[in-house]
Amino acid sequence: MVGNPGCAGNLEHDQTVKVNNQVLPVQKADSQTERQKGLSGLDCIGPNEGMLFIFDRPGHYSFWMKDTRFAIDIVWLSADKKVVDQQLNIKPSTYPQTFTNDKPAKYVLEIPAGQADHFGSTEGNQLSF
Repeated sequence: MVGNPGCAGNLEHDQTVKVNNQVLPVQKADSQTERQKGLSGLDCIGPNEGMLFIFDRPGHYSFWMKDTRFAIDIVWLSADKKVVDQQLNIKPSTYPQTFTNDKPAKYVLEIPAGQADHFGSTEGNQLSF
């Protein structure tokens, strides 16, 4: 199953991201505290929602699954909002392994596992928000 419909509403949507003509409500994580917490502690999120991490400048940003209880896709985006890297179906059991982008990114989108394929996300795709 792609995401869990019964989990919608666990995030405070304050932004939308457009992926291949599909609109995805997301919660922004644009402070150090919000980025550190991420999706940790949540049992799940809905299939069509996610978290958008916003950094001050492009760079290489590592993520792990500490206290994350469900599998996710991680999509790294350049400053011009193009997909530069993605890691799919990352399971909680991978902790303490870290996942880092190969090319500089300014934004990172975390969504339920399977959603990147569902939205047709591939390297070079242009997202908007």
